[in-house]
Amino acid sequence: MFTTLTITRHSDNQTITVPVVMGVAPAEVGGQWIMVDVPCLEKDIDDAVSDFLPSTDIEQHMQFLYIDGNRITSFDGDEYSYTLA
Repeated sequence: MFTTLTITRHSDNQTITVPVVMGVAPAEVGGQWIMVDVPCLEKDIDDAVSDFLPSTDIEQHMQFLYIDGNRITSFDGDEYSYTLA
């Protein structure tokens, strides 16, 4: 479904593009916890993104917006923006 995540750090307009894979994460749906398909980062990629955006858990944020935001695939915040493609 998605193959890349492009992230732009707004402090200096630096951009990185990293691969994503589809995985599963727990989500509460209708009062029950189920596993749902979500975009994920492999461990080494997540570490590289953490170096690029210190103190930001982009994978968790991306998954939250994807699940609770009805499959939102992009975000534009104060510190960074991203797009899944």
